[in-house]
Amino acid sequence: NKEMGTAKNENINQGSYFIEELTDLVEEAILTEFDRITERGGVLGAMENMYQRGKIQDESLY
Repeated sequence: NKEMGTAKNENINQGSYFIEELTDLVEEAILTEFDRITERGGVLGAMENMYQRGKIQDESLY
């Protein structure tokens, strides 16, 4: 996939390592986001502060 950069893998035999590394990065980002939501009082607390809506609006600008 050109957008993910998977075609930039130099060694085709390292493909599974490459995918595993991407999976680890996504997992880390998700856990960080869960921590941010927890700091705001969980899902309901974050909704009261419009945290999710703000994140969606920020990301849609890119």
